[in-house]
Amino acid sequence: MSRNFTRALTLFLVAVVALGAMTGGAAALETTDATDINVGPSDIQDDGSSSVDGFNANAGNYSLIEFKTPIANTTDGFSISISAENNTHATYDDLDDEYTLTEAVDTTDDATDDSDLHTFNISHSDLETVPVEANGETTVTIDVTYEYTDGTDTSGTVEDSFTATLNATGERTVLYITDDNLGDDSMGGATTSETVEYSFIESLTQDDEEYTTYDLDDELAVDGSNTTITVFMTGEMADGFENTLEDDAEDGDLVLGQTLLADETLTMTFNNEVDSDLANGTYGVYDSSADTLTVEVGDEHADASTLGVRAVNDKPTNVGDFDRDAYANAFGEADLGLRAMISAFGFGGALSTWTAGFGFLSMIPLITLGGRRAVAE
Repeated sequence: MSRNFTRALTLFLVAVVALGAMTGGAAALETTDATDINVGPSDIQDDGSSSVDGFNANAGNYSLIEFKTPIANTTDGFSISISAENNTHATYDDLDDEYTLTEAVDTTDDATDDSDLHTFNISHSDLETVPVEANGETTVTIDVTYEYTDGTDTSGTVEDSFTATLNATGERTVLYITDDNLGDDSMGGATTSETVEYSFIESLTQDDEEYTTYDLDDELAVDGSNTTITVFMTGEMADGFENTLEDDAEDGDLVLGQTLLADETLTMTFNNEVDSDLANGTYGVYDSSADTLTVEVGDEHADASTLGVRAVNDKPTNVGDFDRDAYANAFGEADLGLRAMISAFGFGGALSTWTAGFGFLSMIPLITLGGRRAVAE
């Protein structure tokens, strides 16, 4: 991911939760604000107007979510969760290192201790999967719950939620795709799935007769070449992309079983890390351990505000009718063996790629192997 925003900035996300009167008023949950003494003021209010500026999921930036409860109360099971687009992206409870309890604090400057403070110190890197658009904004929902017993032995459970807005920098556009997102472009990008049969040649080396493709095809916000697009996958889509890797794949290898297009231009995808000797302009990096596909936007899109991205867990020959130049421009400089190229691109695509360096091979007849057909759902 891009890390151009290097200032050590600590952003304080302080929750204000007005739960109203509970039994005897003993369970009332408040948060620190500017009028409290010896505690941090509340930068985020619970009226939906609060925001965190400069959000880029940098591990050096933090949000402090701080609640106060009456000193007479005992609390248990204090937890919060942070969600966006109907998916939970971070959860914490009072057993985590991020949580701190400070007992007996005077917040009213009357020389009397009145509150216990419950502080969650959240690194913004914990929120890296929250969907954002470059220079856009995302609403997150913060849910809080805990159990209490007050000074009169009255017990109960407190639950509440409020929202805040993450204002993203231009460094990142993030998609988070789950099984529930498929076919719903309002959540996690425009992604569809399709069951297909292997071609005759492919079926000779496969145990199954069919497989499922996952096709992300969307116009995504970018800030020119300043932006890295990250696609987080879960569930069936994650499995589908992982199944494209060769058993002996090494870091920096090209992932020939996947197709990546940037504004309809066939683009290389590398396994785990980029091979800097091959990368030229826009490229992708697939990480099976993290189930992510990142697209590094190249200088050829320096003036762009959007980028059309298509990513499919299938070979280019099965995804589109690409001509010789498309293969040659995308893979001509790669040190691929003929067998690997034929497997990925068919004879036509393979020889187009290889003849970028060996012109005499263009005389060999071009035959395309494979092909695929959709299976009725």
